[in-house]
Amino acid sequence: MSRTGTGGGTQPERPETPPTTGRLRAEAASDVAKEYGPPLWTDLWDAMSRTRRKIANGYTAAADPETLKTDMMVFFILCWNFRDWIMTDDTIPFGDDLKEVETTVLCMRRCRAVAKTAHQRRPAGVQSMVIHHNSRASIRFSEDPTDTVDVLELADECLQWWRTYLARHGLTAC
Repeated sequence: MSRTGTGGGTQPERPETPPTTGRLRAEAASDVAKEYGPPLWTDLWDAMSRTRRKIANGYTAAADPETLKTDMMVFFILCWNFRDWIMTDDTIPFGDDLKEVETTVLCMRRCRAVAKTAHQRRPAGVQSMVIHHNSRASIRFSEDPTDTVDVLELADECLQWWRTYLARHGLTAC
């Protein structure tokens, strides 16, 4: 501690800032576990598939409601963002036909509703998300509040729709 100016109070000394050389430290090869290049549509597809498996595992292992809710929201956000990804990927020569998919394909309309509700934290077509005692989850949509849709069934329907769409355009999704 040093004494400063008048008043006799003490303040801790600030450590001296070491001089910088104007460049970032290069990572040693041993520090890098895996390096990723620019993202591809397959990266998002893989993330969707992993999240779908997490939901299924949550059903099987009786996951706590918050974990199940989070996995569900992540899946549908990724699934809806996949549309935007395909539409804007310069390496994919199609995607314009996805502009109106939420009005022409029921599972995509529902996917969008869940994604928008989760992303914006306000209802965008979803009345409620219900976690059942048997560790299953369902969604009630505003379009028909009496109709509840099982989350895993909707996720599977969305993935199948995407598989069909990609195959129609010559791409294969695992």
